[in-house]
Amino acid sequence: MKDGSGCFDYSRGIDCSDGSNGGCEQLCLQQIVPLPEEPHESAIYMYCGCVEEYRLGPDGRSCLMVTEICEGHKCLRLENHQNNTLFEEMLHGFDNKTQRVNQGRVFQMSFR
Repeated sequence: MKDGSGCFDYSRGIDCSDGSNGGCEQLCLQQIVPLPEEPHESAIYMYCGCVEEYRLGPDGRSCLMVTEICEGHKCLRLENHQNNTLFEEMLHGFDNKTQRVNQGRVFQMSFR
């Protein structure tokens, strides 16, 4: 991280606070994960996310309105678990390190 805000993709050199937003259309999120071999050190992973009423697009970077119809194999299919709220679903993100959409929950938050 350059200035303590935003997130950084080491594999591409993208800093979300540099104005590129990490290539994310709406939210640039980060997850700090301790390294298994060095518990006192951690890695920073960048994820894209979307605000309420949007969901992450199939490219892992764009956001689609929940009301937009998306059909076919290119659409991201999010599993609907009864214990998850819609907003938790929106915080699934794109992992720039693995270049895959992360179906795990990055973190939970709410806007008021």
